[in-house]
Amino acid sequence: IPNPDSYPFSDRTLPYSLDFRFLLYDDEYCADSFLKVEIMNPKRLYIRLSSLGDVILASTALEVISVPMSHECHWLVLQEYSTLLEGHPRLNQVLTFQKKVGLKGWLRLCRKIWESEYSEIYDLHCNLRTRLMKLCFVWWSLSEQRKMPRWQMISKQRFRLYGYYLLKKLWPSKLRPQPWVQRYAQFVGGTGSERPDLRYLLFQNDFSFPSELVGKNYICIMPSSRWRGKMWPIQHVCSLIQSKFVDFTPVILGTKQDLESIKLLKQLSDQGINCVSGIGRWSLKETAYILARSSGIIGVDTGLVHFAEALGVSSITIFGPTTPDMGFGPWRADSIALGLDLNCRPCSKDGRFCCRLFQPYHCLKGYTAKHAMSELNSRFKSARP
Repeated sequence: IPNPDSYPFSDRTLPYSLDFRFLLYDDEYCADSFLKVEIMNPKRLYIRLSSLGDVILASTALEVISVPMSHECHWLVLQEYSTLLEGHPRLNQVLTFQKKVGLKGWLRLCRKIWESEYSEIYDLHCNLRTRLMKLCFVWWSLSEQRKMPRWQMISKQRFRLYGYYLLKKLWPSKLRPQPWVQRYAQFVGGTGSERPDLRYLLFQNDFSFPSELVGKNYICIMPSSRWRGKMWPIQHVCSLIQSKFVDFTPVILGTKQDLESIKLLKQLSDQGINCVSGIGRWSLKETAYILARSSGIIGVDTGLVHFAEALGVSSITIFGPTTPDMGFGPWRADSIALGLDLNCRPCSKDGRFCCRLFQPYHCLKGYTAKHAMSELNSRFKSARP
């Protein structure tokens, strides 16, 4: 009988049941009639709805090799991020949810998931929606007298995080939040050394590579973020590109809603700097091709930086109100995290609140292109004359 400790079940139950009552009878009795082997195929559901960077980091859970291949694995995510996970070799199905359907739509989805009879649910999000789903499952389990799936919720390590917010540099490094990639892996039974790998996206469909990038060395630039407090001022980004620190063509990324990307493209065009616009031009899958062939990405603390790393591309991330020690730092050995060494950092997870009475957001405004030059020149060795 296999050792129960070798299975990722907290209650140490085997994925099948054995009945050895035939040992009580004579050898002449047909032992096979009492040997009962019931093979079960556990269904596992991962829940991480948003956002782009969080879904990418959470995909580390799919890289854990201790999860048997016989397990059927599904993932629940917002529809706008579903293309990241569709076709993943470890997933059997990707469930999607649209915010516009509201509470009623979420409850209908909860019922659908309940009727799917999952054996395990790993809540990698832990927000109000997932807590409501768990509450519905408890109610349906009692009313229908059916066993509820084993539900596990990942820890957000709030004590570590808020202690770091409060005491800043004085907070011991051992008590700071663990990297999210490590947490996601260990949560589902991994060692913690697993990392996101989205390179399978590069083999799913044909992509007509832009002719203006064929045969060129280029770098991707992502100046925008969902949160304004994380954005590096456009004048600093523009100065960095103007400095001609590397012999690469800049490719500006972003959606049509990313105003900072649009402003940067306009400034570069007005100054006659040759660049390529990718603003609102490519889907997530198509952006994967662009990132994978690039020489790197320079951006703020945003999802596309994690996307690039998951595709095997190094990154240079400018941190402001946030710090890598909060758990969102780059994980590749050749990636670099930049930022001013200030006593007020970190102040929040998204930069909505700045604790400085004078020179607010100095962590980003005070970090100029000159500060980044030394790091960038060491990262990109082919400097322009």
